[in-house]
Amino acid sequence: MGLAEEIRNSTFNDIFDNYNGLNFIVNDIPESMGVVYVNDDNPELLQVTISVCWRQGNRVIGEDTNLNGQLDAGEVDNGNNIIDSPAQIVTIIANR
Repeated sequence: MGLAEEIRNSTFNDIFDNYNGLNFIVNDIPESMGVVYVNDDNPELLQVTISVCWRQGNRVIGEDTNLNGQLDAGEVDNGNNIIDSPAQIVTIIANR
């Protein structure tokens, strides 16, 4: 089961506490870092964003240039306060 499915199958009230800010390495990509963001502004809907950045040759794909899972000074920030990447999933989970 992938991380997105694991989050989706979790109890709604536990998702923010268990996954917001979670860092992970993608198993098949040794120089990678993923991070999960959970926006709980709406008490009935959670917006879950999963971003993955990785090194490919001398270039880092995504905004996390040092691959530490944190949005640091000097890394691109377009004002949304999250690490963005071309490999990013955003989904909404409803409280049922």
